[in-house]
Amino acid sequence: MDRVTELFGEDYGGYTLTVAQLNEGDIQTIESQLRNATVTPTMVAKYEKTDGSYSTLLTDLEGDGVFETEVQLDGTPILPPPTEVSYDSLRTLVKALMLNKSREKVLLSLIHSAETLSKKKSKIANKLEVAALKLAEKTVQQYQRKQHITAEQADAIIKMITQLRLK
Repeated sequence: MDRVTELFGEDYGGYTLTVAQLNEGDIQTIESQLRNATVTPTMVAKYEKTDGSYSTLLTDLEGDGVFETEVQLDGTPILPPPTEVSYDSLRTLVKALMLNKSREKVLLSLIHSAETLSKKKSKIANKLEVAALKLAEKTVQQYQRKQHITAEQADAIIKMITQLRLK
């Protein structure tokens, strides 16, 4: 049966989305589970089931009609294709990871520090920018080791960080 499922936020916090089926013996089989997804009072999220296949989950946290994130129903992020390498595109990639707020804040803070230093035209600022980017890279590697992100996600971010370091 084809259908569209929409979720509406009521408060700030997290939620778990479990997609399950009942077999002929009325035994439930979990197909996928998205844990600790972010919810806001204005959040709207939706996914579809068409011809027996599930779409990705699109989430609009502000309720303004613009979907900020797209994930598989198991929580695996769909990373936006990298365009031009910039601090803005790196921030966008980090936000697409769907990390918990404290982990995301750590990475975004390091990126902000590196970007601020990149605007200063001195050798010491350049060295400090590279140091901030290296620390961001090590943080990403740690997140991957602790399985907060996948190896593919870590590689995508590290490639962007490396390109920024080499500019």
